[in-house]
Amino acid sequence: MDSQKIYEILKPKVQFEREEFWVVGLDLKKEILFCEILFLGTLRKCKIYPREIFKLGFKFNADQIVIAHSHPQTANVYPSKDDIFITRKLKSLGESLDLEITDHLILNGKKYFSFYDEGFF
Repeated sequence: MDSQKIYEILKPKVQFEREEFWVVGLDLKKEILFCEILFLGTLRKCKIYPREIFKLGFKFNADQIVIAHSHPQTANVYPSKDDIFITRKLKSLGESLDLEITDHLILNGKKYFSFYDEGFF
């Protein structure tokens, strides 16, 4: 599943009033098993818990996970240092758990940034 399709699925679901963190689980055929909001934050940040991300993936027997979060009230979709850090951490954890994080999208309602598309993965 490519980043544009994930963005098109998420865009109408995200409220863009505060940061939201979403998890999309894919099966072996890269078809969506689930698409769920997992964490809600403030205008500027959202606390996440890696254990809950992977727990959700295992619950649905996902083969891969795409994570996404919103940057509300801003035109900037480029990742912050914290976004890059947590993405690397989650990617590493996923590899060790055999439940790979295959992309991380940052969206604002008009555009998005894909870690995969931009060569971060």
